[in-house]
Amino acid sequence: MSVKKIYALYPGINNLEKAIKWLRVSDLEFAKNFVWDDVKPDYIIASDKIYAEAWYAQKFLELVSNNPDSIRIFLTGEAILPDFNIFDYAITPNYDFAFMDRFARRLYYFVPSYGTPDGINDLTFNAAKSLITSKKRFCNFLYSNGKAHPYRDKLFHAVSEYKRVESLGPHLNNVNTLITRNGGGGLRLSPDAMNFSAELKSHYKFSIACENARYYGYTSEKLLTSFSAHTVPIYWGNPVVAQEYNPEAFINCHDYSSFDEIIKRIREIDEDDDLWSYMVSQPWQTEEQRRAAELERRSYEEFMTNIFTQPLEKAKRHPKGFWPGIYEVCFWRGLPEPRTLSSRIMGLVKHPSLIIDRIQRRLIKVFPSLDRKPKLKLTDINDFFRDD
Repeated sequence: MSVKKIYALYPGINNLEKAIKWLRVSDLEFAKNFVWDDVKPDYIIASDKIYAEAWYAQKFLELVSNNPDSIRIFLTGEAILPDFNIFDYAITPNYDFAFMDRFARRLYYFVPSYGTPDGINDLTFNAAKSLITSKKRFCNFLYSNGKAHPYRDKLFHAVSEYKRVESLGPHLNNVNTLITRNGGGGLRLSPDAMNFSAELKSHYKFSIACENARYYGYTSEKLLTSFSAHTVPIYWGNPVVAQEYNPEAFINCHDYSSFDEIIKRIREIDEDDDLWSYMVSQPWQTEEQRRAAELERRSYEEFMTNIFTQPLEKAKRHPKGFWPGIYEVCFWRGLPEPRTLSSRIMGLVKHPSLIIDRIQRRLIKVFPSLDRKPKLKLTDINDFFRDD
């Protein structure tokens, strides 16, 4: 099989080994023929970052312009519908979606150090009963993005009216330490970062596991790390989440018509140790759901194999011609461009709070002692929870 030159546009994916892991093709034969090429790749794997950050957008435009015969693949775990006018293939969270041989669903994996590696909850009811005595804290909220769907903040405030919810991250922080799920180091969804998040959550009875968007099929690591930490997730985001994960193991906010109903359910579980123990000892997926997930994994592998084993010239799928060309020109115009000095100044004038924030961050870089909320590292977790 001939050499396959690939390049990926995603933070932290800067070499071949990381790209293969990110694509989840480590065990597939064709991946042995991959080589990393950031100038003349045969396959350009773009992520959601091309829509949000100028460097990725302009790099994508440069690669496509210089390599018009390259295959374009869009890969994201975010709530974004794929654009098949631009991309030949797409991998996104969309549920119950199909488009010829051009689409596969994004796969999520459980945290390997919690439960068993294949995502089976190994906690028994009796073990859960014993575990509850170590859960000294009520509920956590671990987020940095303050621009998510407003439901997330409303849920935080609603649950906080019942009992104090500890916001550990930069957003709505109410503890004396800033904690990010990246505290484990490296890529946001790396095993270190996932384990860090699960370890933090393991000190709580409940976890607010709320996505940044309401989107069918979009269930991120937020639910999985909450499962792995043996907390009861309070989940919102994917309206059909119960088709993939055991509804007996979490509170599905989509099942309730008001925050009052959700709080009533939380209180019921919080005041009944047997009920809490029952929920955290439930399998995270039913047998039927596990079989469906395995079929989805196989389908993903077949999808990737099809892309990378057919001749390059036959792998093209995105349309070419008059109207597709007009569409593509509009697409390129809409991508983020490097910001000019004048645009930066106007942005600060419109949002004066950004000026204060940036001055504070610059000062902290020069004088770290000014940071009154230092970030917690994995090795500091026990110190943070030492009073429990």
